[in-house]
Amino acid sequence: MAFPARITVIAGTLGLGGAERQLYHQVRALRARGADVQVLCLTKGEFWEEPLRETGADVRSVGRVGIKAVRALRIACAVRRHGSQVVQSAHFYTNLYAVFAARTGAAREIGAVRADATSEVAANGVFGKPSLRWPRMLAVNSRRGLRNAVELGVPEDRLAYVPNCVDTDAYRPRPKAASGRLEVLAVGRLVEQKRFDVLLRALARLPEAAVRCTIVGRGPLRRRLEGLAGKLGLGPQALMWLGERTDMPALYAAADALALSSDWEGTPNVVLEAMACGLPVVATAVGGTAARIRDGVNGLLVPAGDPAALADALHNLARAPALRRRLGAAARAHVEESCSPSRLMEALAALYARVLP
Repeated sequence: MAFPARITVIAGTLGLGGAERQLYHQVRALRARGADVQVLCLTKGEFWEEPLRETGADVRSVGRVGIKAVRALRIACAVRRHGSQVVQSAHFYTNLYAVFAARTGAAREIGAVRADATSEVAANGVFGKPSLRWPRMLAVNSRRGLRNAVELGVPEDRLAYVPNCVDTDAYRPRPKAASGRLEVLAVGRLVEQKRFDVLLRALARLPEAAVRCTIVGRGPLRRRLEGLAGKLGLGPQALMWLGERTDMPALYAAADALALSSDWEGTPNVVLEAMACGLPVVATAVGGTAARIRDGVNGLLVPAGDPAALADALHNLARAPALRRRLGAAARAHVEESCSPSRLMEALAALYARVLP
């Protein structure tokens, strides 16, 4: 397998999030192949900083506050001192830092597409299209992202598919205690993209004795969503808010199913983790989710923005324990086959073989 001897990874944040978890998996894979890795982050003192250091990577903050041009020069100097062969971005919005740092030195850059490309370009304003089109190579984590990038003008030979992976040892099926109703878990930032309002409206259509939902995550919409839950009559017997948590394997173990109501996604870590834990997933048919879940085979897919369809799918799971077991077993088998760390090693090796001169 071809791996660079020295690589710099540029991250916008090391907080709790899917892109950051995948960054950790990739750095661990690189370190296992003997690569000298430095991680340059715009933030400091966040969750993944210490686990990354434990892999042997050098983790440094380059500062979020200040003039972007000064930060870019700071990153370029760190890359040159390190002697990196490859400069890789962990987030879409740090792609241009990778381009500048690589091209002012003797390195090759790899940008990142972590969602569906289209939403990322739109979210980054005037920097959106350059962040997509300027990197000489882009690592994309979903087939939908690949298709959208091509439609937005990126040549196919500058795109590489690097799927998300999941630690199938840490995330595995565990015995469950029956509670008499369907325990649904929903995980994500409380932002517009995740459409927790659709999930709340779906829950309000279900008998309270049939389903209870636990929402894990924090974000700017928390108070608005709590207000909506109150208007819909969703009390503590039907809905629990946990905020941000790090004990995810235990939360999956306590759940019977995962619900994802997003309007767009790349390949959500939470879906892969739930599948690895043998949970049936009810998700909107968006982004990489639709590529991982085969409706009625290893999960259930519903249209985005449709509370009635989401409610029907959850009600079907609540009434059919045998269906839950069948979907959960197939979900675990799919993750073992397609999303294990060994698959990540293969994808990274193919990526670097294309990038390195």
